[in-house]
Amino acid sequence: MPNKKRKTSPGQQHEAAAKRKRIKRSKLQLISLPTDILFSVLSKLPLKEALRTSVLSTQWKHVWRGGCTKLDFTRKTILTKNERTTFTSRSRDDNRKMFIKRVNSIIRQHSGIGIEQFRVIQPLHNEHADYVDTWVNYAIESKAKELVLDMDWEAHGPEIVPYDFFSHSTNTNSYMHLNSLELNFVSLRLPADFTGFPNLTKLNLESVNITNEDTEHLLFICTLLVSLRIAHCKMLTSLRTRHLNKLKHLVVLTCPLLQEIELNCGITQLDYRGPIIPLALARSLRLTNICIKLSTKHSAIDFIFSEIPNTLHDLEVLTLRCTHIQRAVVPTRIFKFDSLRHLRLETIICRKKLDVLDLACLLEAAPFLEKFELHMVMNRDHRRYCLEDGELRRLPSYPHCHLNMVHITGFYGQKDQLELALYVLNNATMLKEMKVEISSTVHEPGKLFCASFRIYSDGYSVASEFLGREDHNNVVHILGSR
Repeated sequence: MPNKKRKTSPGQQHEAAAKRKRIKRSKLQLISLPTDILFSVLSKLPLKEALRTSVLSTQWKHVWRGGCTKLDFTRKTILTKNERTTFTSRSRDDNRKMFIKRVNSIIRQHSGIGIEQFRVIQPLHNEHADYVDTWVNYAIESKAKELVLDMDWEAHGPEIVPYDFFSHSTNTNSYMHLNSLELNFVSLRLPADFTGFPNLTKLNLESVNITNEDTEHLLFICTLLVSLRIAHCKMLTSLRTRHLNKLKHLVVLTCPLLQEIELNCGITQLDYRGPIIPLALARSLRLTNICIKLSTKHSAIDFIFSEIPNTLHDLEVLTLRCTHIQRAVVPTRIFKFDSLRHLRLETIICRKKLDVLDLACLLEAAPFLEKFELHMVMNRDHRRYCLEDGELRRLPSYPHCHLNMVHITGFYGQKDQLELALYVLNNATMLKEMKVEISSTVHEPGKLFCASFRIYSDGYSVASEFLGREDHNNVVHILGSR
């Protein structure tokens, strides 16, 4: 017997019609949104998600071509998870080819209008210059404001020649729209007719092959720079920042041949990592924030009183990391840092004869200090304080009327550590909080610190007994295990 067509009730027909109407209305509402709103929505999506919208319809494809403002080409956004987790030599070559092919395909589809950010993060080098040249030209001609080329130097051997940034044929006058430039594992040789990046405010050079002359010339013609970062540039022997009146933040990290830094500009914040080198500062410099992490062994006291110029009258925040191997001589006349409000010391202590209590002179040198941080690593055997070690030393009273926040880490309960903590507790008359932490928050480079239960136990018991006894205002907070 033939199947009869199932009849639907009037109510079911009405409900189905209403459902179709709702779906149609929702589609109409989405399609009817103004183009600029669709562009705004698309610009907030990751590249992968934005690409997926282009297959929904012809209109969405049009929206993607003109609305995707961030072209972010990385292994994660371009390669599949399976491709990213295969590590054979052949697979790496195949991945590079696939990466290049997919980036080229995406660029061909995009209109090149309204690009804010153009990023390429992938192990490439000068062998792939033709492709990278095309991408750089595309970014510049599209008036991109931010350009990032990270060729991932760690993935290459020493025989690999880095990509030459100026090998592309773009007219140097085309860089006027660029505000931010970040380069990693790139060669930067300035053309003879190079006129600079006239509107560049942020420059980041990491593992870049660039000479002293090209660096100085580049900085001379980039007059609007606000932030400059130079890291692991192995050809650089000197750095001079002249006439950069708008430069506020300078970062120099681990440039092995660097021998001097000359600052004659408007910077207010300096971050430096490396050995001690001459630091020539203009008298008009108004540095307010300095962070220095020394790769060579040096005393914090010696460095602060002998290496930091006493012309820095505006210094408010000082962070210093160093490794102590011998006891410093405390100067008889201490220079005052009257503007210093926040002092952070990260110290790696390697010898038994070193005396943590010596650091009290740094508090005397900063009479208006408000926050003091001392983060210690004892790279030697420690000894918990006990009565057999003799009476605790007491320095002459020196009231600190502005110090209200103190944070000490790596407190193992040694005598000199306890003496310094008691000095701070008894002399900081306006102290609101003193955190004493048994564990270390900093570690010696290349070494993993693992505190034993005995260290935690010793530090906690000493802090509880001796600091707790003199904590009359209930400001001491001991962090760590019993």
